[in-house]
Amino acid sequence: MPDASLRYVIVSKHGTTRSSRTEYIRGRNSRSEYRPQRPVIQNRDLGYVFQLDLESRVYTAFEWNESRRPGWFERRVNRTRPSGRTVHVRTETIDTGERKEMFGYTARRVIIRMISRYTPDDESRSQDTETDG
Repeated sequence: MPDASLRYVIVSKHGTTRSSRTEYIRGRNSRSEYRPQRPVIQNRDLGYVFQLDLESRVYTAFEWNESRRPGWFERRVNRTRPSGRTVHVRTETIDTGERKEMFGYTARRVIIRMISRYTPDDESRSQDTETDG
């Protein structure tokens, strides 16, 4: 890959273990180097991702699919059934007219009331909240 148009380094420390990731980005392509782990090259123009083992001088190539990451499997999500309930939320914002200077700006006091009701009735989930600030 020619010189990167953007390069940044992220250093992480967990206890005594230190690791870093260097990202090189040029157009649609990128290269990631993980220390102490293996570098990874994502070449979207070729449609491949390469994982490099610098010590053994071996690489592994994965075909790149834009909709899925390489080496990952599709996960099936269990869809929940609709409960048949409807939530009615009413929000009321009241400007009290009070003003105060804070940090070089004018702050205003506002009271926000929110009422949530479920249909068919479910009083255990219904709630009323009021925020004054």
